Amino acid sequence: MKQNRWLKKRFLFFAATVSLGAGYFLFEYVEENPPIAVPTLDDKEEADYYGYQLKHRQFSKEGVLSQELSATDSKHFPLSDSTLFSDPHIVVTSENGEQWQIDAIEGQQDDKQQRVTLSKEVEIRPIDPRPNEDILIETDLLHYNTNTQIAETSELVTITSTNAAINAQGLSLSIPKQTMNLIHQVNTRYVPPT
Repeated sequence: MKQNRWLKKRFLFFAATVSLGAGYFLFEYVEENPPIAVPTLDDKEEADYYGYQLKHRQFSKEGVLSQELSATDSKHFPLSDSTLFSDPHIVVTSENGEQWQIDAIEGQQDDKQQRVTLSKEVEIRPIDPRPNEDILIETDLLHYNTNTQIAETSELVTITSTNAAINAQGLSLSIPKQTMNLIHQVNTRYVPPT
């Protein structure tokens, strides 16, 4: 009788230890690998269109080129209403005529929301900046709204220029208005010119 009680206690202790260990493992896994808000495709979905050397231009009501998307290749998936891009390159013209470029290794456009999600080595920079105004913005994931021309991310952002280096968690960049908001944990290092 005492032996059965001892075995039951031992089994309950073992079960509790395994449950806590599994819970801790799951908690650590979720903390290290947070979900990324990227549209996903069904593995069984087939592309209905394959394109190479894609160039898509969008003009304003006045007939001025406002943005251009190019990519080395693209695949459209009709069931998920999305298009995958390789080496996407976006050129956007601001309200005052300045141009910015956004480059990445991969991109995916959500056709319903008019949003392009760029991933892997995303870089944003002005084209032909004035002297001492050249900056480079780098992140791993960026959402670009093709209607509003606003680029946003909640990922780590690094901004470098001739005299400064800025790190932040999250960014909102309005290219038409030429405004940038850094969201969290902003750390700046400034070196005055000599």
